[in-house]
Order: sequence, then C-alpha cells, then structure tokens
Amino acid sequence: MKTIKITLAILLISSASMAQNSNSLTYVSSADASIYQGDNVRNYGTELKLSVKNKKGSTVSRRSLLQFDLSGQETKTFTKAVLKFYVNNLEAAEGSSANSLIIDISSIENNWKESEVNWKIAPKPVLKIASIQVENEKTWYEVDLTDYIKGLISNEKVFSLILTNSEGNGTLAELSSKEGKNKPSLILQ
Repeated sequence: MKTIKITLAILLISSASMAQNSNSLTYVSSADASIYQGDNVRNYGTELKLSVKNKKGSTVSRRSLLQFDLSGQETKTFTKAVLKFYVNNLEAAEGSSANSLIIDISSIENNWKESEVNWKIAPKPVLKIASIQVENEKTWYEVDLTDYIKGLISNEKVFSLILTNSEGNGTLAELSSKEGKNKPSLILQ
C-alpha cells in the first residue's frame, strides 16, 4: 500500500509541474558569445561558458552577448518575460576579497554573428534594461525584462542583449552558454 501512495504522489507532482510549464514559452538563446578586451581578433562563440568581468584601469574586461529569436511563435499573450542564466563560477580579482558583481543587461543591435564577433567589431550597449547582483556560483539567476520585451515584441522578433559589469571590481562571472548544460533562456509566461 505504501508503494501505491508514493507512486501516486510522484504522478501528482509531475502533473502539476507539466501544467505550470505549459503556460510558459522558453526560448534558448539562438546565439551567444563572449568578447575579451585586449583580444580584438579571437572569437569565443563556441565556448561552453560566457564571461563577464570589468577591472577599472586594465584591459581584462569581458562581456557576453545573447541573441533570441522569437520568430514563428505566438508571443502576444504573455504577462511576464524573464531572462534566466546560470552562473557556474565566480572568481574574485587577485588581491581582492570581493566575490560578487553587478551584471548589467543592455540592448544591442543585431549586427553580429556568433562565429565572427570579437571585442573590436562587437556592438556597443544601447539601452540599459536591468541589473542584477550576482553573489553565488552554481546558481540560476532570473531578471525581469517584461517592459522591455513587451515594447520590443510588436516590431522585432529577433533581438540581442549584452551582459556587462560597470562597477569594475575585477570579479569574473562565468555563465553557462547555449553550448553548455544550463543554457541561457528567455521565459515568456
């Protein structure tokens, strides 16, 4: 009798999870890449990780670009849009105890290709949309982009974002890329 109750409980939990997921659409980034200041020619578009870092007064900054393609999907009825990404690793700058950073999410033009982009030719941030404090590794982070996506979606189905750090404490955040296990995604609910 206990086995039947446990099995039934598992089935009920699974059904509830599927019902919750059926009300949202998840879009994995269609392209992503990191760009490294001081490395104007190398492309990092096929790496398993995305990097964000800024150290004031040095040339070791790193930024990450994400592109999402919502073409072919009915997206008019969503009430919330969330960018979700996974931080694999946080590394404090040498000689620093700061092991956190603020990641700024900004819009960029779509004039880049994952297989070609590098620091020299990457689009620059256009509009800062949101920021999030990143303090833990091996953790999912979610950022509400509802207002931005709602304003964008009527005109554009393909859009790009850039993840940067403006505080300049030198902390490195390594995020999972679309080639990695925990892919960055946009969730429309």
